[in-house]
Amino acid sequence: MLQKRSNPFEDYIQQGFAAIRAKTGAWLHWVNPAVRPIGLRGNMPVFAMVGSALYDIGGWTNENNAVHRAVGIELKASTKFKQNIPIIKPESKGSGVQYHQLEALAALHRDGGIAGLVWNNGGVIGYASGEVLAAAFYDYETSRVCEEMKRPITKGVRSLSWQKFATVEGTNHESWWLEGFHKPRGD
Repeated sequence: MLQKRSNPFEDYIQQGFAAIRAKTGAWLHWVNPAVRPIGLRGNMPVFAMVGSALYDIGGWTNENNAVHRAVGIELKASTKFKQNIPIIKPESKGSGVQYHQLEALAALHRDGGIAGLVWNNGGVIGYASGEVLAAAFYDYETSRVCEEMKRPITKGVRSLSWQKFATVEGTNHESWWLEGFHKPRGD
């Protein structure tokens, strides 16, 4: 049974999990943030979040149907169409891609996993591959070094431009995975 998610975009993505598993063998699941017990309510333990998840969706691919790899996908949604999504600096809060999320996805990509960002941008769904995310992380880190050295920062390196996203063409719940991230054997 599907668990209702916190927003309609996550519900839409979740509805494709079973079809993705059936068609490609990829096992996808929600990544939960770290928790610790803080007490009891009757006989039931009560937990509190002590951190945040590295990304929204984790999993792995089935080696019989695809190249066997770890999976990490971050989901973002905006109600109005935007030209870019900001990268939020470390230890800060805000609407956009958090630094730790970008760092984790770039590391997963460098280690041979499937990393990506799926963005519902005002009703248009697009995806950025691990290669795009790794390059964005490198550019962001370079801008941080320049800032520390009091050097000028290249405009646009602290956000991901919509132009770097590929638009999902299909209308099925699993189209984002099939078009953006599924790598069949032989590719």
